[in-house]
Amino acid sequence: MNPSSASGPASGAPEPAPRGEAPFGNAPDANVVLIGLRGAGKSTLGLQLAERLGLLFVDTDEMLAERAGRSADAVLSEDGEAAFRVLEDEVLEDVARRRGCVIATGGGAPLLSHFGEVAATGLVVYLEAPLAVLLERARTRPRPPLTDLPLEDEFAQLLHERDAIYRRSSQITIEAHASEPILALERAVRARLGIEGGTCKDGAG
Repeated sequence: MNPSSASGPASGAPEPAPRGEAPFGNAPDANVVLIGLRGAGKSTLGLQLAERLGLLFVDTDEMLAERAGRSADAVLSEDGEAAFRVLEDEVLEDVARRRGCVIATGGGAPLLSHFGEVAATGLVVYLEAPLAVLLERARTRPRPPLTDLPLEDEFAQLLHERDAIYRRSSQITIEAHASEPILALERAVRARLGIEGGTCKDGAG
């Protein structure tokens, strides 16, 4: 997915939403909010999930790009991370007003001030992937670096800093590197939100 670090140290971040029951229970207008490091597959799996459940799909990096008139990568590399995070937090404030969506967030979203409002609109799902998988995916689609560290060290540091935050902020964790992760994701979301109609299918259908 997209740029993953928060502006400033994690210690200054707002308290993550508590783990437990989704605030909306099985309400039909609950959102499904996907979190995790870039490369976890939030955009890819999010779009697939939205299609399967008949929900709208929202990608916060695409919304950021629309606001800025440039890609998220361009904003990060040209304006710097602090400016990027300000714009990203404004996007989260907007997203928190939406309902009935699958929302793919940036990797640093749970550290921003308006994430709690987004989390309160539905079910938060952490897409977990091991460092090796994240690195492999990152190398196939290079992104602007967030630190001066080599790519492997940067991802290792982010994963170390963020994993516990992602877990505290979510109600469900899905292994995004497993075989057919969309099946596990769909089943878990349907079960937690009480969504009926249709069945999980193998593949992308």
